[in-house]
Amino acid sequence: MPISRGSQAQHRVILTVYRLKLLGLRKRLPFFCAAGAHPDGHRSARRGSGQPHTALRALHLNPITSPNPLPHFPFSDRLPVLVWKAGVSSILNASHLKHVAPPFASEPTVPDSHPVGSSRFLRACLRQTVDRTPVWFLRQAGRYMPEYRAVRKHHTLLEICRTPEIAAEVTITAAERLGVDAAIIFADLLLPLTPMGLDFEFVAGEGPQVHTPIRSLEHIQALRTDRTADLTYVARAIEKVASHFSKPRADGDQLGIIGFCGAPFTLASYMIEGGSSRNYIEAKKMMYAGDGAWPLLMEKLNTVLFDYAQQQVEAGADCIQVFDSWVGALSVTDYRQFCLAPTTELVQRIKALGVPVIYFGVETASLLPSMAETTADVLGLDWRIPLDQGWQAIGPGCAVQGNLDPIALFAPLDVLESRVREILSLASGRAGHIFNLGHGIVPGTPVENVIQVVEWVRQFSLASRTTL
Repeated sequence: MPISRGSQAQHRVILTVYRLKLLGLRKRLPFFCAAGAHPDGHRSARRGSGQPHTALRALHLNPITSPNPLPHFPFSDRLPVLVWKAGVSSILNASHLKHVAPPFASEPTVPDSHPVGSSRFLRACLRQTVDRTPVWFLRQAGRYMPEYRAVRKHHTLLEICRTPEIAAEVTITAAERLGVDAAIIFADLLLPLTPMGLDFEFVAGEGPQVHTPIRSLEHIQALRTDRTADLTYVARAIEKVASHFSKPRADGDQLGIIGFCGAPFTLASYMIEGGSSRNYIEAKKMMYAGDGAWPLLMEKLNTVLFDYAQQQVEAGADCIQVFDSWVGALSVTDYRQFCLAPTTELVQRIKALGVPVIYFGVETASLLPSMAETTADVLGLDWRIPLDQGWQAIGPGCAVQGNLDPIALFAPLDVLESRVREILSLASGRAGHIFNLGHGIVPGTPVENVIQVVEWVRQFSLASRTTL
């Protein structure tokens, strides 16, 4: 019998328990099993049964024949309580959290490459075997699609983002039209700026413009971190998308639901520069100043971004992508000194919620080894580095996502096909590759070419899979 999305939610249960095991907290687990009633509103309570065998089957570990993923620990029907208490509280307080290995790095591969009701997208995020390479696209709902342009005739970008019914419709339409394996919620990176006290707007031909850029410690001190409830419209949109895709598709796959937020550096850059920038002069001046402004901004951003990501997970997001769109403007030294620690903190706090994290940046070839230190489950690669070289730079303990040049979608079909084949060949069928672009789909892209890439990925990646 196909497994419902309710039990699919137990991916987070087992994922978090594995992380507890790797943290060395296994001996503390029985305390949390007796911790009391499950908190109201937590997604596992609403959508997961909490039964141990169901939780195991969500990752398709046979409870009879598979090795117990937590040796010497008896599973309990209070497992969601354990995750809530231990995953969200103890993990965050563990001083050695930064040493957590990526999940399943040393666990045996599950033999069945795609059990009915599982999500090939989530399995790939966790470097489990899949029947074929999952595929979705950055900015897959956008101005290149006539359906989206029809909506934009009546609504601004921010109106779409802030109206759950419309944001859900746009998200669902794109995923179904393209036939991809995951749906990323339609939203914008800058939405958290408003509850922090910074107003912005989108100016035609210029992009986002922050009305009053921050340039001083006093301005940062005035930023609010207590109004993230103002962002719950994104969570409500995710609930609608998750409900729409609650049943497995015709091929037995459960479509993945992706939430997202910006990374601390990229959002800080917008806040300081007032919009897009070529050289990030003002942002870097604040980084270098040493007056306490930059660390305080990182701290406040992480407070807001984590709350925002948590809202999305509780609403039904199976995965969170952290966009660091402008991080490629940094040297390795600057990234490690000013950005690695706050980004790692954000990634690991989101992981503690029990969902995989994808960390994506542009022009990051030199930064990949450092970005891997965040312990993100998946790193996004842009098209400027061959996929196999990028994966080698990251190391074997991380999945990769990418990395077709979005402008290749304008190429003749024979050229486009060769690029798709090249990327799949460089991935070599290893577990942990998610096919995507190296950046978002641009306006004017032929929709039929995007659909053709999805078909090619399906066709070319059905070969036998190997593990890392």
